Amino acid sequence: MITKTIIFSTRTICDPTPFIWQGHKQILKKLGANLTKEEIKKMKGQSLQEQLKKINKKFNLNIVYEDFSKQTKELSKDLIKNNLKAFPHIEELLKNARAKSIKIFLASQNLKSNLELYLETMSLQNYFDEIISIEDITDFKPNPEILEIAYKKSNNKPEECVFIDKRKDSIETAKKIGMQTILFENSKQLNDELTELLK
Repeated sequence: MITKTIIFSTRTICDPTPFIWQGHKQILKKLGANLTKEEIKKMKGQSLQEQLKKINKKFNLNIVYEDFSKQTKELSKDLIKNNLKAFPHIEELLKNARAKSIKIFLASQNLKSNLELYLETMSLQNYFDEIISIEDITDFKPNPEILEIAYKKSNNKPEECVFIDKRKDSIETAKKIGMQTILFENSKQLNDELTELLK
């Protein structure tokens, strides 16, 4: 099957989570929301809106997404700029895809400004044709909306797109709409599977 577009989710390229959570924890602590390591682990991979709903319910708070996001972004920005790196093999994969004239998209339930920051910090921004962010959607994964927007913007059929994600439910959603998929386990496995797919 011909692959014309690759759609990455953020955490298949890099992991900004430790730096973001450092900012989150500072603000949550001031609000009296002290999360356990286990609770934080369960929330990783969820959108910030999903996380805040659970935090508001558990601690009887009314944290507003927009305000919280702005505050944590400022706290996390310097940590990300100084520390964020792409996973091994990622730039090589992007170069390979670009050489084959394959479109490369980033689809993530994150603010576009954050996604742009990640890509610029890793010097990967020039590889990506399109960024689909939280501003573009009305519902969250595993809802297929973000994937439908991506393949329509690519002007390709779903079966001509390969979606890469860490979440099994998102992978199942992509399969249901006809996309090729790779469940991300680590960067070496992704490199092996995607290289084979693009032969």
